[in-house]
Amino acid sequence: MTTPEWNDPAAYEWGTEPTHASLMPYETLDEAMRADRRDSPYRLSLDGEWKFHWSSNPASRLLDFAGEDVDGGGPSRPAAVGDRGPVTSDRCRQRDVRSRGRRPILR
Repeated sequence: MTTPEWNDPAAYEWGTEPTHASLMPYETLDEAMRADRRDSPYRLSLDGEWKFHWSSNPASRLLDFAGEDVDGGGPSRPAAVGDRGPVTSDRCRQRDVRSRGRRPILR
């Protein structure tokens, strides 16, 4: 039996972008000295509505989400979907984690 990808420590970078340094280009030295990123043509805000598909468990997820015609009219905070309420911390709640040996398994 193979390990599901969500429990496989070697699959932690699946679907992610490569890591990079935080660098902001500016047109002029004066703009760089002001360091105002909000008005830069090189900035892309990620605030707003996102296209997503809620799955109640990993087995019911869409495998080819980028290629699907998914309705993007969901909430702008994916943490608000489901029955557990929003998660406001980067730490897992104790009841969300089962410990098997030394490595926690997320439910």
